[in-house]
Formats: sequence, C-alpha cells, structure tokens
Amino acid sequence: AKADDGDGERENDGEGAAKDEEAETDGSGERPAKKAKKSHMRRNIRKVRTDSKMGATTKEAMRSEKERQKRLKERRQAEEENIEQGAWDGCLNTTRDEKEKPVYVVPELARVLKPHQIQ
Repeated sequence: AKADDGDGERENDGEGAAKDEEAETDGSGERPAKKAKKSHMRRNIRKVRTDSKMGATTKEAMRSEKERQKRLKERRQAEEENIEQGAWDGCLNTTRDEKEKPVYVVPELARVLKPHQIQ
C-alpha cells in the first residue's frame, strides 16, 4: 500500500510501478511500435462524370466558363502586345467599371515597371 510521510508526497511500494510497466508493454517485454502516421494516403477521389450524365445547368456553366477563359486569354495577349510595343498609355485599371476613374502611372515610373506589376 501507499504510505504518507507527512510532507504531502506519497511513496510507492513497488506494486504500482509494476502495473505501470505492464501497461506500457505488450506482454512480451517489448514496447509496442508506434503507429506511423500515413500522410500519403489516397483520398476518396470521385470519377469524372461523362457529358451524358451531366445536367443542362452544369453543361451551360461549363460552356460559359470556357468562353470566359478564352476572353481572359485574349485580353492578356493584347495587353502583353501593347506593353511590348510601347503602346501602353500608363493606365493601370483597364478593366474598371464605368463609374471608376482611370488610374495612371507617371511616365518615369511606367518605363521601369515590369509586365507583372502592371497587371
């Protein structure tokens, strides 16, 4: 049993220590191996639906997204050509709303701007 010597700490007579050691081992005297965390497990990946199984709204959304991507690609190419030819007028927000005022860069700064900084 456990004894108290008066200072608030309890001494262990050895029985509890043996029980603790048994809990840590698997009975064969060896500690069990830690379970390795699997970080490269395959997740539940669904198959892509075919066009025949898609709904009309999904097809329309895909069609409009492709059109949008095409417009963006054409706009980027036109902007790159303008920048390369030096035809850029210094306006930064070319895709602004009609209500917004255009934002221009000082010509001295416009010469040192890189293409990705203009976008």
